[in-house]
Amino acid sequence: MEKYYLWDSTPPYYNGNIPQDAPSLTPFISSRSKTEKTGAIIVCAGGSYIVKTEHEGIKVAESFAENGF
Repeated sequence: MEKYYLWDSTPPYYNGNIPQDAPSLTPFISSRSKTEKTGAIIVCAGGSYIVKTEHEGIKVAESFAENGF
């Protein structure tokens, strides 16, 4: 999984004291999209504007990719 960070430098309002990664996008490519045109789904995990909840974002994105989305 390759992450694409949204900023080349420190993001605005980023608090490095909170133990989390800088804002990024991580593509989860389905095997179906390699043989036919498919759309894209953006999963924005919750966290109440404080943290990224990994149990929501990654699991949901993997499920979509495994099911051909």
